[in-house]
Amino acid sequence: MKRTTLLSLLVLSAILIPALVSTPTVLGQESSQAPRKSVKTFNLDFKGGSVQSYVEAILRVYENANIIVMPEASGISVPPFKLNTVSLNTAMDLLDNRVTHIGGQVYQLKVEMISGRQRNHNSKNVYTISANFDPQPMDIQVHSVLAILGDDFSSDDLMTAIESTLEILPDEYTPAQIRFHAKTGILIIRAHPRQVHLVQNVLSELQSSAERKRNQAIQKSRQDEKLQEAGHLLLINVEQRDSILTLKTEVTSLEKRNTILDQENQRCRDEIVKFHEMIRILQNERADLQSKFAELQGVRDKQR
Repeated sequence: MKRTTLLSLLVLSAILIPALVSTPTVLGQESSQAPRKSVKTFNLDFKGGSVQSYVEAILRVYENANIIVMPEASGISVPPFKLNTVSLNTAMDLLDNRVTHIGGQVYQLKVEMISGRQRNHNSKNVYTISANFDPQPMDIQVHSVLAILGDDFSSDDLMTAIESTLEILPDEYTPAQIRFHAKTGILIIRAHPRQVHLVQNVLSELQSSAERKRNQAIQKSRQDEKLQEAGHLLLINVEQRDSILTLKTEVTSLEKRNTILDQENQRCRDEIVKFHEMIRILQNERADLQSKFAELQGVRDKQR
């Protein structure tokens, strides 16, 4: 009986002890080894259009996305995008801080995300797309155009050239304000810096053209003066023809005399060369005589 009771106790302890020391399981707690949920990705081939059409293209491939487009941002244009294996966050980030021009004004897109985990861990993120108005920078410059205006360029020609040049810019810029004060020749411009820069290029080119024409006129005037001077010199030449012929005769005579003097000078130089050669020969002979004399002197001294 005691053996049976002891055996029963051993079996019961073997069952209860592991159960007591095992780690308890908390309800609702996820295992640390559970795999994390992967981010959903998609492909998008957007051909270009408005912000609203871009969002609609996303919703066609990502049906459950929560995207709110504010009225001021819906019509803003978006360039074509071709995206491969991107998340919704990446697709929305492409719009954030994008700058565009509408009706001469500058707008900047702003994308904000409200995380669903802040309120309910089961809800999804909500994206809002808005547009902030950014006033277009304006610049004011004053130019003196007196150097441009004249017989070749009138004030109407100047204004027409500036207006025609500004027309090639896109409509995204506010029309430039241009005033011309005819009495002082002052041109006043208030516009976007790019428009102002373009007007500066026009004024620079017109001023260069005016300077070229003035230089051409100056050169033509100088040529006319040279022709008049040449005609005057021609008259003087006719009047003094005999004097010139006389001078030519005297010059010819002087040239002949100069030739004779050159020949005489060359003859004297030749004589001098001969004289120097004779001196050199005499010096050599003298050196030989001195050498012989020294030899004789030596012989004589030996004989003594």
